[in-house]
Amino acid sequence: MKKFFAFLAVFGLQSSVFGPVFAAKSDGGAHSAGNYTIGIGPIGNVYVTDRRPEMSPGVGALVYFDYRWSPELSTTASVMMLVQDGTDADRGENNIVFMGLPTFDLKYYFITNPSRWDPYAAVGIGYYILTAGSRGRGVASGLGAQAGVGLDYYLSRKLSIGTAAYFRSAALLGGGSTGNFPLSFLGNVGFHF
Repeated sequence: MKKFFAFLAVFGLQSSVFGPVFAAKSDGGAHSAGNYTIGIGPIGNVYVTDRRPEMSPGVGALVYFDYRWSPELSTTASVMMLVQDGTDADRGENNIVFMGLPTFDLKYYFITNPSRWDPYAAVGIGYYILTAGSRGRGVASGLGAQAGVGLDYYLSRKLSIGTAAYFRSAALLGGGSTGNFPLSFLGNVGFHF
């Protein structure tokens, strides 16, 4: 009987069509019928500290690839891009593009048994670029770190939606920038395979 349930888990034929891709095995380990996720979603930044250039909240998009290598842990690579306008001292500088090309996160999932809800905490690093706006100040770039929390909800075994918040700290050099400290809010739609 154990072999039959192991066969069902390998081919993703668990009794519940909802919940994450992991099903507990009798030996205490975990097995995934699909450890990979690709997804896309909107992202927005607000700023909680002073920085140059001073920017209004921005909106954009992100694309990500996730590999869940155990029930508790996964690694995510993301690419994001936001367009923002200058404000206060940098008013009139429009179309400033803030990018993470790429960012990498290590996620820890709090619930490892099958459930529609999948909360997590994440830490990571990334390479960030801030392009010249309408005033043509030049391009600034540098390494940064991020930490955040998120929640995914499984609509089915293969499809999830989610939301997350990350605080980012990027040391940007060049183009008159001194650093960038956005609080990012994002949503996502993920396809699991």
